Amino acid sequence: MPSRTEIVSLYLDAQKSREPSKIDEIEKYLAHDIVLASPMGSTSGKDKILSRMRGDGGRMAQMTANLAWSAPVESGGTVDVGADMPAGAPLPFPIRGIDLKFSFTADDRISKIDFSPRM
Repeated sequence: MPSRTEIVSLYLDAQKSREPSKIDEIEKYLAHDIVLASPMGSTSGKDKILSRMRGDGGRMAQMTANLAWSAPVESGGTVDVGADMPAGAPLPFPIRGIDLKFSFTADDRISKIDFSPRM
């Protein structure tokens, strides 16, 4: 079993590449009732998260797929990553970056992803 930081790296790679084999690989590390929470709303359930990854994922997912994420850092049971927004990114509101906080179940499946914009 990979470490939690490795699981987050696998998730980000699947999100970025949208390759079916990578999405299939990350599926086993997602809790059935996973929640992706953001200021723009929440998505709940493994099937919905995977559907977004297999589809276009929406405008924000397409944009975040091209970001250079920091190395995952585990602290206090969560794993954090961040990315700075490129200058001139076409956004409906100005943000400097994005932070993601991954929470896990006791058996090391991602249970929640908190998406926070940096203003």
